[in-house]
Amino acid sequence: MSVATLTAKLDRGEAVILDGGMGTEIKMRGIAAGSSELSVAAMVESPEGIREIHEDFIRAGAEVTITNTYNCNSGKLVHIGWISKSEAQAETVRLNELAAKAALEARAATPDHEVVVAGSLGPLSQSYNPDAVLAYEECLNAYREQVRVLAQAGVDVILIETCTKIHEAVAGVTAAVEARMPAWAGFVVDEQGRVASGESILEAQVAIRDAGASVLFLNCSQAPYVTAALKELVGRHDMPIGAYAQGAVYEGRGWDFKDYMSPEEYLDYAKEWAGLGARLIGGCCGTTPEHIKVLAAGLSRLTA
Repeated sequence: MSVATLTAKLDRGEAVILDGGMGTEIKMRGIAAGSSELSVAAMVESPEGIREIHEDFIRAGAEVTITNTYNCNSGKLVHIGWISKSEAQAETVRLNELAAKAALEARAATPDHEVVVAGSLGPLSQSYNPDAVLAYEECLNAYREQVRVLAQAGVDVILIETCTKIHEAVAGVTAAVEARMPAWAGFVVDEQGRVASGESILEAQVAIRDAGASVLFLNCSQAPYVTAALKELVGRHDMPIGAYAQGAVYEGRGWDFKDYMSPEEYLDYAKEWAGLGARLIGGCCGTTPEHIKVLAAGLSRLTA
């Protein structure tokens, strides 16, 4: 699927299905030995395992598959102790190329499915911590580096995700626009539907739209928090809205989660999100190919 075809689906009011949680799927399958972050270790130890996860999500019904590059920026790689600063640039290139290759090969291996490949830009230091977000110029320079590699590798769109401050998302969007890539941006939200920093989700929408983003996402948050944010956005849909929440409760260490939702429980939330105007819907941590299969079937008749 091209980005233009996906956009046409959204213009018709149809649902677009995203994939599910890569990191938790890696852990459940035991793909990586577990050095530093599992998702990074897996790229080196078992790129074929990453490709298989992409394929399973696509066969389950995902129309967008997200590269395993959430932790593959130079700042995060240094932060988790994967590399030293002197090695950062070369390793960033290597890992992003490996991840893009895995996603693109998965698409090629599933020719009966139309799929957009989104290149993920994750936080540059700690996830979920707005106090750890770097200054705008630092974010912009780091994201420029990662966007360049992903664009050259052949992804279709850049997705900056799990942002906890507005300027972090704007930096990622700006880097994508500079590279002439379509840009999507996703925010972590709290129980009141605000960005994790306390900033307004409405202000976030305006900021990323003005920077050149074409889709606003609410991601990697508890499902009820996503609902709260969507209620804030009702009637303010200046751009397509997407949602992919955690399908389990985070325990605060590594990829450890508890209280996993069943696919049917997750679908109930997704139907509510669709009713509130979300049109790109998938899953984050704790959601499996079975969750995506149930989503694809349950939302298949969604129209504006």
